[in-house]
Formats: sequence, structure tokens, C-alpha cells
Amino acid sequence: MTEQTSERRSRTLAEQDPDRMRSLLEATGDAFFVARVRPDVAIEFVTDTIVDLVGWTAQEHYDDPDLLFRMLRADFHAAVLEVFGGPPGTEFELELGWTRKDGGEAWSLHRGVVRQREDGSVVVEGSGRDITALHEARTQLEAAEAQFRLL
Repeated sequence: MTEQTSERRSRTLAEQDPDRMRSLLEATGDAFFVARVRPDVAIEFVTDTIVDLVGWTAQEHYDDPDLLFRMLRADFHAAVLEVFGGPPGTEFELELGWTRKDGGEAWSLHRGVVRQREDGSVVVEGSGRDITALHEARTQLEAAEAQFRLL
């Protein structure tokens, strides 16, 4: 194997072909993201599938660092801030509620990890899956069970 071939193989797909990498990520239907959380908060990367979940485009997330907490339901702010303040290496799984751009409700399951970069900045990397239908079904089931208990 030549040195050039070895170097090419050692680079990640994201480095070799970022458009292909983005396409693979978006094919899952999940939203993948990198959010810088220290020293300041900014969305550094989010797949375009985010628009399907919350109605705002990836570019709107890049342009407005406050958008995240405006669309996140207030009862979930503390949980997200806890993740943002967590030490590097912290893994998380959160079910979150959102207010969509059109005013509707959306629910998502997020998994990820807190990482510290060489420059000292801290990011949260992860993915979010739309679980709105599951959340609605759970809510309906709980209501039906409560009604049944009254009988």
C-alpha cells in the first residue's frame, strides 16, 4: 500500500466527501447537530432534516443562536442547560418538546455526547429523532387508561 493510499483511507468520509456524508445522515430522517455550548452557544452544524421536525431551516439555526431556546418548551430548558454544562464525555438521552414555526407541537428524542475541542471550546454532538406520533399515542393511551380507571 502506498503512503498516499494509506493517507486517503485514514481520512474520514466527512473530510473526503462532506456532501456524501450529509446525504447519508439526512437519509436516516434524523436531525444531526453540533452545538457549541462554551464559551458561547451557537449551532455549528445541523442537517436540513431539522426543518421537518421544527419548521425552521438549518440556516435559520445558524443565523440565530437564541432560536434553540425560543422553540424549546420552557419545561425542558433546565434539562438542556444541564447537558450544556456537563463535563466532556457526558452522554445524554433526552425527550424534548418543541413549538414548531407554524405553532404546532413537536417531540423528539435526542442522543449525544459533550466533547471538548483542542482549543478549549465545548460542543454537544448528537442526533434528534421525531417522536411526535409516539408521544401523541402515549398521551392518548394514558388518557384512555385514566378514563378506564374511573369506571
